[in-house]
Amino acid sequence: MQMQYAGILLNSALYRGITTGRTGTEALGHYVEAARKYGVIPCFLRLEDIHPTKRHCVAQVPVDGGYQRMLVPVPTVIHNRAMYKHRRSWQRLEALRRRGVHIFNGYTRFNKYDVHQLLTRDRSLLPHLPATHKASSASITKLLEEHGDVVLKPCNGSIGKGIMRLYKGSEYWMMQYRERAGERKWLNAPLLNGQLPYWMLQRMHSQAYIVQQTVPLAQYHGRPFDIRVTVQRGYGGSWGITGMFAKVAPPNSFVSNVGQGGSAIHVEEALAFNFPPYQVRLLLSRLEMLAIRIAQSLASSLVHSGPLSPLADVGLDLGVDQRGELHFIECNGRDQRYGFREAGMPEIWQETYDKPVAYASWVLHQLALKRM
Repeated sequence: MQMQYAGILLNSALYRGITTGRTGTEALGHYVEAARKYGVIPCFLRLEDIHPTKRHCVAQVPVDGGYQRMLVPVPTVIHNRAMYKHRRSWQRLEALRRRGVHIFNGYTRFNKYDVHQLLTRDRSLLPHLPATHKASSASITKLLEEHGDVVLKPCNGSIGKGIMRLYKGSEYWMMQYRERAGERKWLNAPLLNGQLPYWMLQRMHSQAYIVQQTVPLAQYHGRPFDIRVTVQRGYGGSWGITGMFAKVAPPNSFVSNVGQGGSAIHVEEALAFNFPPYQVRLLLSRLEMLAIRIAQSLASSLVHSGPLSPLADVGLDLGVDQRGELHFIECNGRDQRYGFREAGMPEIWQETYDKPVAYASWVLHQLALKRM
């Protein structure tokens, strides 16, 4: 049987770095290794190089230890690792889907409020969802009065950018924020007369935010941590846990993202700092079950709410509080897998690349069986 192409869709900037090896946190070589295992040819694509009505496209294909741009048939199965903001890109993706191209993880950036609303439909998940509302002066005040500590997040933000925290100090309501995007230093300022500053209101006016109850996360050496759980479909199509690691916030911060100065460590180490061994084992099992349930619930909901092919690869951020209760924090449609490398887990890091290729190979096999 002739080997088929499995496409990996990249943003233009990352695609341009393939020939020079400048692919940021993406280890494209892991895709190549996985493709050998599963009998497919990986090809790396840009959306602008795929015309919805043409049978061939230009792609970077691995050859003799390097890569070569060549004309290949448009892959029947494509794993999306790109993010798109413009309607034209979504229209092109939808046109490809209509002609029979199977694009999984078509959506890679989810609106945080929409995800929360979808998950509330699953009653079994309600105990794990922090109180969450669209941010407004009224909703912020309400949650502050109810919980005493809230976080403001951009609905479409990533890696912790734009996050702010409001909490009750000894005398005033306090705000923790970064003055400029990209800075890692956090400032603390009182809210005089309990009023939100004008610049914060302006920011929320120009960009949609959610306000969310702050989860009282367990801590590691005095620093809060949450847990990244990579949940993926592999060969056979079922959801499984590829791995998890703990993300520990840097000193004097409440944001744990590795890209914002957080550190990645083995989840067992972080949990063992807070709980006895028998409870650590129980928590690991509960984290896995919760992550699978969330992935299944989102996949089911998103198939009906969007035009692109099913979800197959997500990174979930889950929290454990001091009492051992589990909380959903957010879903990442383009999981930043390098956290496993930073945590000293190279085998799991490799496996996070294996699973999407295995899933693509399985989908190709199912399509071939239908044609027989």
